Amino acid sequence: MSALFPMETHAMLEARASFMEVEDQLHALAKTADNGYVRVPENLQLKLQEASQMMWDVAMGFRVPKPEVEVVPNRSIGQLKGVSFDLRRISYGSLDEQGFDLDVVHQKIAWAICNEIIWARNGYRAYQ
Repeated sequence: MSALFPMETHAMLEARASFMEVEDQLHALAKTADNGYVRVPENLQLKLQEASQMMWDVAMGFRVPKPEVEVVPNRSIGQLKGVSFDLRRISYGSLDEQGFDLDVVHQKIAWAICNEIIWARNGYRAYQ
């Protein structure tokens, strides 16, 4: 995966690291949620929005045609776009009291990576 998509792989891991840097603060904020809404400080908003944009760019990067790639990884692209939307939504203050939204971000990243590994092992072709 990283051989054909080194920039995307690096950016995805960098975006995840950025999210994880603020995750404890977001968990603390989640405990103060009122009807699923919290006030997110501007510095956290910016960090989340940057990570969101990076994830979106990664998803779009996997769509760029390459001679070695038979089929783009639609499953991974969908997960990464979902992460991007979730991070943006959280940055605006939409966060449940239990912090489940934060767990979902990790789940989607994990599924995206898993699907990319399977896709790469299959020679960048479609898989069932």
